[in-house]
Amino acid sequence: MNGADTERLTSLESKLRALTARINALAEGNFGIGAEGFRIGSTRLLEKLAGSLYHLYQRDASGTENDLTDALSIQGVSISDTAPTAAQVLVYDAVLDEYVPSDSATPGAHALGGAAHTADTLAHLNTKVSDATLDDHGDSRPPTAHTHDGRYYTEAEHGGVSPQGHHAAATLDEDGEILFKLTGQELGLKIQSANQVMAGPGAGLPNQPTFRALVAADLSLAVLKTLFDATTFLYATDDNTPLAKTPAEVKAILDLEIGTDVLAQQTIGIADDNLLEVDDADAADDDYAKFTANGIEGRSPAEVMGDLSGQAAADFAMNTHKITGAVDPTANQDVATKAYVDDEVAKDTRIDPTPDSDHTGHGEIWPMTAGEDLVFGDACYVKSDGKLWKGDADAIATANVLFLALATISADAEGDFLHRGVARDDSWDWTVGGQIYLSCTAGALTQTAPSGTDDVIQILGIATHADRMIWAPTLVQVEHKGT
Repeated sequence: MNGADTERLTSLESKLRALTARINALAEGNFGIGAEGFRIGSTRLLEKLAGSLYHLYQRDASGTENDLTDALSIQGVSISDTAPTAAQVLVYDAVLDEYVPSDSATPGAHALGGAAHTADTLAHLNTKVSDATLDDHGDSRPPTAHTHDGRYYTEAEHGGVSPQGHHAAATLDEDGEILFKLTGQELGLKIQSANQVMAGPGAGLPNQPTFRALVAADLSLAVLKTLFDATTFLYATDDNTPLAKTPAEVKAILDLEIGTDVLAQQTIGIADDNLLEVDDADAADDDYAKFTANGIEGRSPAEVMGDLSGQAAADFAMNTHKITGAVDPTANQDVATKAYVDDEVAKDTRIDPTPDSDHTGHGEIWPMTAGEDLVFGDACYVKSDGKLWKGDADAIATANVLFLALATISADAEGDFLHRGVARDDSWDWTVGGQIYLSCTAGALTQTAPSGTDDVIQILGIATHADRMIWAPTLVQVEHKGT
């Protein structure tokens, strides 16, 4: 083997070592692919270079790889000319401001905020190391504390630590012992009596708060339960200052006079803004209400109908409905039922010769006005005043009888008079079939013809029964002038 072969062999070995190093680095995850080849973390790189395990190459623009094992600086910081021995690493020496070989060892104690640590280092450390780890009592380093913004206090800021690396023992002053209890490092609340509050003095000058019972002054905006009895009312004399008042006091404040059922001083009756009370001892369910001067009175349907009787102020329409259940009329202005009308029409066209009851008459009946007091059976003539007066056969002027009174009728009152028909009076005692004349006694009837001088003979009817007669006065009269 000549010199040229030896040189080629040496170069090949060197390249194989570099390739092997790169493969190992890739396997260990120490390299990454960069713009100009592979890159490796600076700490691991320095360790490998110092142990002559790696050679550092850089490829230039032409593709030639240059061995950087003899590099003079790292990231702008000079490297000592002293070559590191086995197991040594390059360590930055702040005094020399360069990397120097150093034996691998546990770093000595040093301040985290010292010159060896930059702000970036501390920030990185904060994200990697938990507070629990830093504050672990078993650590050899003193504990540190964090501020609210995440940075570490210095020892001076921390206020001092115990020789064991703990906080100085906490204590409670005399006032704090009122509320809290301290057991070792555990802080808790003291047990207090029931119905106690923590407050300043109940009266007098300001002072530190203590536990005490409430007093009235504590509740300026409320009312203590012990300030008023049962059945009392709250009344505010001033804003937010209520007082307890008895019912009698409330009555006086409101100027009330309590009545039996309502407020007595209020006007009761039918008027705007008045009060109404029930003024009916027997008011019942389903009653109708009737306003009275004393309140509301309950009225049954029957009572309502009675109340409405005679009160209509206009015609009342039944809206195609009927009034049912009525009785036959007895007065001139009574409403007639259908049966009654049918009977009366039949009487007008077909007279009943045997009236059913005493002092009755059937036939042509006229409503006329009496000139004097009349009774049933009085024979009457029409006087010059147009009224009916008792006829008398003593003179022609009081004869001309046409009507028979069918009831007791007062003077100047209207009543029924029979003009043609049948009459019954159980006090009569006629001879059946005999003529009946006007009597010389005013209003009376007789079956004996008058015979005195100037007496008038007027036939008024014929007897059909001892107590019944056909009333049929004739206007043909005979005046008797003697023998």
